[in-house]
Amino acid sequence: MESISTLICYECGKFYDTEDHQPILIDCSHSICLLCVTVTSDCPICSREFLEPHVNDDFLELVKYANSILPKDDSEYSKRVQTIQQSMCTKCSDSEKATRICATCVKEFGFDLKKLETSSKWVIQSFAIPVSSGDFSICSNCAIDNHSDENHEILRVRDIENLEDIIKMEIYVKFHEDEETLEDFYRKIILQYQLWKRGFDLLADENIVGNMEQIPSEQLKKSYEESKKPRRDLISRVRKLKAEELKIHQNHLQMHIQENTYPELNEKLQKIDNSFSEILGQQEEYGEFDYEIAEKMENFESEFKEKQLVVLEVDDDFEKFYKHQALLEELQSLKTAMDSGMQKLAVKMQKFNIYLENMRRNLETCEFEEFKIVIYMDIIEENTLIEKSIIEIIQFHERIVFCHLMHLKYFPVTSESTIEDVVFDRFIKDFKKDIEWDF
Repeated sequence: MESISTLICYECGKFYDTEDHQPILIDCSHSICLLCVTVTSDCPICSREFLEPHVNDDFLELVKYANSILPKDDSEYSKRVQTIQQSMCTKCSDSEKATRICATCVKEFGFDLKKLETSSKWVIQSFAIPVSSGDFSICSNCAIDNHSDENHEILRVRDIENLEDIIKMEIYVKFHEDEETLEDFYRKIILQYQLWKRGFDLLADENIVGNMEQIPSEQLKKSYEESKKPRRDLISRVRKLKAEELKIHQNHLQMHIQENTYPELNEKLQKIDNSFSEILGQQEEYGEFDYEIAEKMENFESEFKEKQLVVLEVDDDFEKFYKHQALLEELQSLKTAMDSGMQKLAVKMQKFNIYLENMRRNLETCEFEEFKIVIYMDIIEENTLIEKSIIEIIQFHERIVFCHLMHLKYFPVTSESTIEDVVFDRFIKDFKKDIEWDF
């Protein structure tokens, strides 16, 4: 696969597409876009003359793939450009807008800019730090005070013609760096599910007391069975929720398969899709918990706002801001509660196992059925306390899966996502890393 740095045409700075800016392979093995090939006969990278340019078919498939995972609404990129153009200068304390760039000095930060011959505009050809951060720009005062001699070339931020293309590039690079590939991303989803299932199945294990046939009283057997029903019902519900989560991931995967035209990748993704189907079985319908997800999200958001001294009015670009903040708060709360709950359960289980072993020895030496019944009554009573602790952990799992579902429902990362969704998704994933979230 070609380097992702070549998704931008080196000559004009445009993001490659499947029309006027198709990637064209020239004799020296460099690529530039179709429009640029028509106006030059020399490679802009190595200056060698080329004679037989042709469409770089392999690279074109990568371009199609990249465009398939990027937001489709161009207005989203325009809004990000406006944000950059209105950012404040971080190089001084004058509180002025950073409207200028020193083309000479930004080279130190890995920026390569080129002035177009046909206009007064410039293009960014390569960059090493996020352009969307605005950290590369300066205010007019800084330009005059520190960059005014003849060795410095100053331009206006608004004179950069390909900022939208660079933002596209940033989004794709971020996706590529964090998830590496769609294949890795969805394989990781399945692996995480398998690890979750292994741990969750331990919570579902009902063989704590041992062989039910040994309990001498039918009434005690019935009582023991009834004590396990709340756990069984909750386990069934959490498994349905987890299946809902997997089904949403599978639907997102299938969207990528439909829109992607990179054959080798599609073949791999199809195999992963089959793995999802094997796990989910015949379940075709989903959406059973949509109302509950929406209700919980609304409650989280309302409770979060109530705790704020000041509730800011957010514009349409960040309408999900408080949902995002409320979800992070719930994740942090769950992380703390789950860690504490698991530690307490481990201590209780250790004590219970010692107690159970002692009771079993008593049963082995006991010759009277009446005494055995009393011993089993004590065991079942202690088991009921353990059941409550296990149910508490399963309830944490329920809340965790609801958080995952809210993440997928409100901050999806698909070809139809807005930039807002992509940004908030990244914030949530970074937050999980910070708190060592592994559930």
